[in-house]
Amino acid sequence: MVAKVIEWGPEQVALRMEWAVTAMAQTTTQRDRRRRPAGSPLSLSTIDHRVTGLWQMLGVLLELRSIAATSPVLPLAPLDGWTVKPRRVDPRDFGAREAGQDNSGPSVEVCATRLRVLAAEATTSGRGEGYLKRRRVLLMALLCLFGGRADAFRTTRVEDYLPNHRYPDGVTGPVLRIFPAKTWDPDEAHYLPLPTELASWIESWISFTSRHIGQLDEPLFPSRKPKPGRPNHPLSEHGFFTAVAGARQAGGTGSRPLLPMGDDPYIGWRVHAYRHTAYQAATQAAANLQHEDSTFFPHIHPQEFAKAIVGHHLVRDVGAIYRDLDRQLLSRAVVDEMWRVLYDDGVLRRGADPDRVRRAREQRDALQLTITALGHHIRDLEARAAQAADRVGGARDESRRLELQVQAAELRLDAHAQRDELRRHEDTLAQADAELADAAATLVPIPDHISDAEHARQLADALGRPGADAPVTPPVRLADELTIKDAADLFGVDAHSVGRWRNHGFPRHRPLPWYGGEKAWHDHTQKDRRLRVGAINLDALTEPQRQMLEQLRLRRALADSSDAGTAHVVGPSVIDGQLDAWETSGASPPHEPVAAIQKYEE
Repeated sequence: MVAKVIEWGPEQVALRMEWAVTAMAQTTTQRDRRRRPAGSPLSLSTIDHRVTGLWQMLGVLLELRSIAATSPVLPLAPLDGWTVKPRRVDPRDFGAREAGQDNSGPSVEVCATRLRVLAAEATTSGRGEGYLKRRRVLLMALLCLFGGRADAFRTTRVEDYLPNHRYPDGVTGPVLRIFPAKTWDPDEAHYLPLPTELASWIESWISFTSRHIGQLDEPLFPSRKPKPGRPNHPLSEHGFFTAVAGARQAGGTGSRPLLPMGDDPYIGWRVHAYRHTAYQAATQAAANLQHEDSTFFPHIHPQEFAKAIVGHHLVRDVGAIYRDLDRQLLSRAVVDEMWRVLYDDGVLRRGADPDRVRRAREQRDALQLTITALGHHIRDLEARAAQAADRVGGARDESRRLELQVQAAELRLDAHAQRDELRRHEDTLAQADAELADAAATLVPIPDHISDAEHARQLADALGRPGADAPVTPPVRLADELTIKDAADLFGVDAHSVGRWRNHGFPRHRPLPWYGGEKAWHDHTQKDRRLRVGAINLDALTEPQRQMLEQLRLRRALADSSDAGTAHVVGPSVIDGQLDAWETSGASPPHEPVAAIQKYEE
C-alpha cells in the first residue's frame, strides 16, 4: 500500500484523498452504540484523524526523498517526484460533520452520592455477596479520584499497591502504581497517591480475596473470585468495561454499572467518562486549598494539579520546568482534599480510624515488650559478669582466673552491645508513640452503618481499653510483690530453697531467678518477706511460668485488697480517695483469704 502511494506521486495522492474523504463522509455506522445509533454518518473527528495519519506519512516520504539525494544506499528514482507535500484536505469541504455526541462525564456531586451508597452496601454485605460489592466500590473510588484509563486499572497487580512509597521530597505514603501507556512509555509508571481510607479499602480487598500485600504476579482485579490452588487472571477488556459501564442481556437482565447514565439500570457511564470527573474534582480541590491558604502553591494554576492527577503532560515548555511541576508532589498535595470533596464533602461524621489505631498500638506494644525483654537480658548479662568477676579471687589456678576474667569481659561486651540495640529500639518506640498519637488525632469519615457508640467501642478496643458496651469487670491491680511461698510456687521449689538462695546465693547450674540480690526483697516483718516482681528475671521463665506469675500476682492482689477492705485499683491511681496503706507505710499486708479467691474464680 505504501509503495502504491509512492508510485502515485503528490498530485494523484491529493486527488485520491479528496475522493476518500467524500466516500467516508457518506458512510454510515453499522451497529448500535451507547452514544450513537446505527445508520449515523462517520463523525468529522474520525475522518480528520485518518487524514492526519496519512498526512504524517506523506511528510516521511519527503524526508526519505531528501535522504535519497545523498545516500549511496537509498535509491532516488522511486522518490524523485516527492519534492512537495500535497495540500491537506479539510473534511468539512466534502460533507463531513460533527457527530454531536455528549462526551462529558458524570458530575462530582452525582459520583460522590453514588460512592457513599456503594460504600454502605460493601460494608454491610456478607462474605458470599461481598466480592462484587467490594470490587464495585473500589473501582468507583479509583475512577472518580484518578480517572485512569481502562487498561491501566485492568492490568494493575497486587504488587502495584505500595504502602510505603517514597516521594521525591522524602515523604513516604501509600500509592497505587499504574502504567497508563498511550502517550506514556510502556514501562513508565504513574504513582497515584492514596488517601488513608482508600488505602485501607485496597488492603481489605487484597485480604478479602485471600492474597497478601506485595504478592507477585497477582491481578488486583481478577476475572473471578480467587480460590486456593486456582491461578488468577485479570479481567478481560470486555469484562472490565462491563464491570464499570454495565451491559444489557437478553431476557431483560444484565450487569449493572457503577453509575447508571439515565433510566436504564443496565447502561452506565463508560470508563473514560470518569476522567472528566477526576479532572473537575482535582481542579475544585486545588482551588479550595488555594482559597483557604494563600501559600499553597500560589504559582501553580489549579488545572496543573488536575493534569497531574489524570496523567496529562505537565512539562511542555521551559516555564513549566522552572515552576517545579513534579507530578507526584502535585498529586499528593490535593488528593486528600479531593477525597473530602468526593466522599466526605463535610457531611459525614468523622473520627479516628480504629484499624489504623490498632496497628499503631500493636506496633508500639510489641516494641515495649522487646525493650523490656532487652532490659532484663542486659541486667542478666551484667549480673553474670559481676558473678564471674567475684569468682576470680576464689579460683585456685591462674588459668581458671584468666578464664573467668575473659568470661566476665565477654559478658560486659555483650551487655554493651545489647545497650546499643536497646537505644535503637527506644528511638523506634518514640516514633511508634508519635504514629499512635497521629493515628488517634487523624479524623476520617465514619460509615453510616456504624453508630457513635459502636465507633467509640471499636476505638476503645483498638486502644487496648474495654469497650463502652462491654461488661465491666472490677479492675484489679496486680500485686507488685510476692511472698516466699508464691516465689517457691513460681520457681518450682520449696520455700526453704528460696530462703537459702536469698541468704547464701544462687546455684550455678541454673540462671538467676532474680536480680539485685538483697535489694530485690521487701521485708515488711520478720515473718512477711516479699520478692519484688520488678526484680524477677523474666527471661529465665518458661511460658507456663510467665502465666503462673500473672495468676500469682492476681491471687496476691485479691487476697491483700480483700483483707484490707480497700477498693480495687489499677496501677498507681487512687480509688475513693484512699491509698493502699501497706504499700506506702510499710505495714504488713493482710493474709490470703481462700473465700475471696474462690469467689473471683467462680
